[in-house]
Amino acid sequence: MKRIAEGDKAAFGHMVRTHMTDIYRFAYSILGDVTRAEDITQEACLKLWTRAGQWTPSGRVRSWLFRITHNLCMDDLRGRKPQVDIEKLAFTLRDEMPDQSARYAERETARTVNDALQLLPERQRTALVLVHYSGHTNIESAKIMDLSVDALESLLARGRRKMKELLTDSVSGSLNNILEG
Repeated sequence: MKRIAEGDKAAFGHMVRTHMTDIYRFAYSILGDVTRAEDITQEACLKLWTRAGQWTPSGRVRSWLFRITHNLCMDDLRGRKPQVDIEKLAFTLRDEMPDQSARYAERETARTVNDALQLLPERQRTALVLVHYSGHTNIESAKIMDLSVDALESLLARGRRKMKELLTDSVSGSLNNILEG
């Protein structure tokens, strides 16, 4: 980061190659829009270049970049309800399935999870995505969302409870449809 702050383009390029795919995925998981996620990713890169000198070595660079991205996404979302397509995100995060039926099952599961995730409030959805899809710790996620760890854990607990309820209802509905059909 010190080298980037001093204008080292090679260090900046390395940092971009290392983190920007994850930053894009995170932005996309919040915004649900490819173009807007790309714009946020570019803006995060610009902030990396212009604010590298503001980073303090007390935390990980990755967490700092996620915090910047989270703030940019929240600014972008003000005034509209986000639409996240976790199905698309899930396919970017996993390896290719060799079996066609396994791919179908994976798509259906992702669709069901996406539908349930869409019903969660934005903060619960963001907390779940940070911890379960982006691999951040609770402490890192709390910093990214500018919350206490207790508040993050409360969001996670409520989000998991609601997801379980929604997914249970979804499975019950699907079984009823099969049995009635």
